[in-house]
Amino acid sequence: VLYIQCRVRILRWESRSYYGSRGLHDVEAVYWALPLGLLAAAWERNMEETNGMSPFCGWRFFGIHLLMHLLFLRYVVPKWEPQMPASRVDYKGAMQRLDC
Repeated sequence: VLYIQCRVRILRWESRSYYGSRGLHDVEAVYWALPLGLLAAAWERNMEETNGMSPFCGWRFFGIHLLMHLLFLRYVVPKWEPQMPASRVDYKGAMQRLDC
């Protein structure tokens, strides 16, 4: 739901804004690692409830998830979605083209 809300806000409500690169999308994709990592940590703690708690319970799955998420974004996603070259037009130049 958060991803859809951010995409609608960025693509529809801020359509006059100029983004010269994919930086905003890439940062948002990395930020998704944190809440999903917390979900993985909660899942590990739920699995360990019956076997007794260790002091590192939850941190292992959080760390593993974070590492796998970043590796996935770094090596797998660029293969699926070709990267367009960044534009050399700055913000002022893009706004001058929009103004009539």
